[in-house]
Amino acid sequence: MEIKSYRDKAFLDELKEIKIGEWRNSYTTERFGYTIYDGTQWELEIYYCNAKGPIRFSGSNSYPYNFNKFLELLKEVE
Repeated sequence: MEIKSYRDKAFLDELKEIKIGEWRNSYTTERFGYTIYDGTQWELEIYYCNAKGPIRFSGSNSYPYNFNKFLELLKEVE
């Protein structure tokens, strides 16, 4: 999504509000002491026009604490 309008800026403000900047780069169940080889994998890349490269987040059967809020925000954009 390229930021071109007030609505797009509002989307970025919402991302800040849910504190996506607090996310770790990677989420897996290994941090809980077990591994799942099947399930749900996800990935998010955010590109900024003034940055050298994208910011990447990913996970396998594990999510940030506010991931559902992020999904709700994406549904509003559709």
